[in-house]
Amino acid sequence: MTEVETQQIENVPLSEQQQSEFVSTNTPINTTISRVYLTNIPPYVSETILADFLKDYKPTSVLIPYQHVTKYSGRKVVVPLGLAYVDFETPDIANKVILNVNDISIDGSNKKLKLKLFEAYDPEKSKNVQHRIFKHFSKSASPIQADDNQPSESDVSEQRHGENEENPQNVESQKETMPIKYSANWVYVSNLVAGTLDTDLAEHFKDFLPNDIYLFQFKSKKHRGKFFQKTHLSAIINFPSVEGIDNVAADVSSKTHLSKLKNGKIGVRPCIEKKVTEVIEASKINEPTSPNEVNGEDQAETTHEETSV
Repeated sequence: MTEVETQQIENVPLSEQQQSEFVSTNTPINTTISRVYLTNIPPYVSETILADFLKDYKPTSVLIPYQHVTKYSGRKVVVPLGLAYVDFETPDIANKVILNVNDISIDGSNKKLKLKLFEAYDPEKSKNVQHRIFKHFSKSASPIQADDNQPSESDVSEQRHGENEENPQNVESQKETMPIKYSANWVYVSNLVAGTLDTDLAEHFKDFLPNDIYLFQFKSKKHRGKFFQKTHLSAIINFPSVEGIDNVAADVSSKTHLSKLKNGKIGVRPCIEKKVTEVIEASKINEPTSPNEVNGEDQAETTHEETSV
């Protein structure tokens, strides 16, 4: 290998993992460090097993760090970190261990041990390594040439403004600020007892001469999971216009709200116009067959039932 190739290899920055795994037999022996850093230690290997594995080199101390982990059940377990620190009597023995034991498995494990001399943490050295890596990538990156066809800052700002206008979140926020329109002739009846029919509602509101009655079911969104969702029965009722009363729905709601129907208190209030449209359209889809679930505001299961009084 020529000197130029050697310099090119030395100038390439190595990651911490590559530095920990890279061991060269031509590396000059360090005569001051007698501690060896080992990685790829299997989780079942204890300090006693590791000391017995290295008994030919007479280690003076063996340390396998671990941490306490609390599981979801609340039980605490000990989890090793997969590394170890081993001290030897002399630096010569430590270098000999690295040359002889590196890339050897322990106790029949598929993992091969990786060894290197222990290096104490130095914050200044870490900063220098990061600066060297950043400098290397800065040099290797190709310069960016200016293009006359690139959009100007004003064009970019206009494009961002257009994206914000098309953002669904912005559209939803605009919808939330829009006022809710209530119908003047339709009322929304909630908390109906299961099994309530249109005839029951027609009898209950007979004093107000109802025109149309739509019964529908929907599942509550308060609970997640199909086993915890409660099905509610509700209805919307249309009343004819009355002279002298501008808002018939509000008048009927004020007189019948929290009244009892089949031993249950019902809620009566003016209905939202959007809800009226959704229920009627859903009933048209399901008219030929039995009632099915409808993708509406409340996932309504709707049946159209008209009564004539």
